[in-house]
Amino acid sequence: MPRQETILQVFVASPSDLADERAALEDVIRELNSTWSRTLGCRLDLVRWETHAVPGRGRDAQDVVNQSVPQDADIFIGMLWSRFGTPTHRAESGTREEFDTAVARYKRDQTSVRIMFYFKDEPLAPSQMDPDQLRQIQEFRSELGDLGGLYWKFNTLEEFQNLARVHLSRVVQEWAQTSRGSPRPASAGTGPLPPGAPPLADAQRAQEVEEEGLLDLVDQANDAFAKLMELAERMTAAMKELGERITQRTQEFQELHAERGSYDVKAAKRIAARAAADLTEYSARTEVEIPIFAEALASAMASLGRAASISMEFDRRNASDLQDLFGQARSLRETLTQTSGNLHSFRDSIAGTPRVTSELNKAKRRALSTMASLLGEFEIGVSHVGELEESLEQIIQRFSDRDREDVS
Repeated sequence: MPRQETILQVFVASPSDLADERAALEDVIRELNSTWSRTLGCRLDLVRWETHAVPGRGRDAQDVVNQSVPQDADIFIGMLWSRFGTPTHRAESGTREEFDTAVARYKRDQTSVRIMFYFKDEPLAPSQMDPDQLRQIQEFRSELGDLGGLYWKFNTLEEFQNLARVHLSRVVQEWAQTSRGSPRPASAGTGPLPPGAPPLADAQRAQEVEEEGLLDLVDQANDAFAKLMELAERMTAAMKELGERITQRTQEFQELHAERGSYDVKAAKRIAARAAADLTEYSARTEVEIPIFAEALASAMASLGRAASISMEFDRRNASDLQDLFGQARSLRETLTQTSGNLHSFRDSIAGTPRVTSELNKAKRRALSTMASLLGEFEIGVSHVGELEESLEQIIQRFSDRDREDVS
């Protein structure tokens, strides 16, 4: 029997260097639609020039795309990495023109479109670097901040998928609560498959996604949060231990100078060698933990993103599970924030140590590089876990709203 759905159009704008992310976004939307079309009566329709543009004539290629692609999408997703794009007769690039069109709509009516922008921060190979393109991207990123726009950064394809899953879940949940946007009613179960429908080769993965239950995902998220907290505590302990050893080596230098009135070079070099060994040991321990931390964070993002998408099927009896996760997320974010602050200060103190020997200098450079990488992961963790917190809070609030509706 046909049922009514509401379609929210999602337009994605990016240059050609982000083809993998554009395809991944299609996978995420397909996954979310497998739940939302039934639980919310809502479906996301991804609009890409690859699937919607048709041959035609215009002032330039972007003009032809504009004629074919709807200009009233409910959600605009922009992405940039190494290329800003090809100039058009109307803007510095096609992506910029599409962004400006969305912003103009937003200024006329702030409920007409949600604008989401992402910057890929994965390092570039020298052959991919175009200084002029990179300059335009940096200028645009600064302009976004000046305009009051919030953007997100990601390094890997998986990280982008997890962010997109969480962010789209939140947008649709907000739509479900407020009926905002410009929804397009459509009769489901009839007509051809939408553009980008899953090929048969994806059937097994689609079935796996549909078979995941809320309790499975909550359990996965619990495990990931426990792992993240354990790793954070372990890396904090390693930093504390290194701090104690550096203090000890400093005292040894001071005692050597006090004892002789001047440094014995060989004795001083032995102390410097021990300090270098301390720094090298810290680096080796921490470098092993960093990818494990990143993997656990990705797991938490993936599990909770999927939990958010299917939680609409459930009632307040599941709220306690999500409330526990919310508490864990908040605790983890606070731990990571505090640890990041301590690590910043510790890194500055290590950077300020004198250049005593080449061995110590080399160990210090490695330790500072390791700390910079760890700080980067912690900063990603703080921002991503904060997103998960807000998503969980939104879900829990929806349960509370349902309770009030049932009472009334």
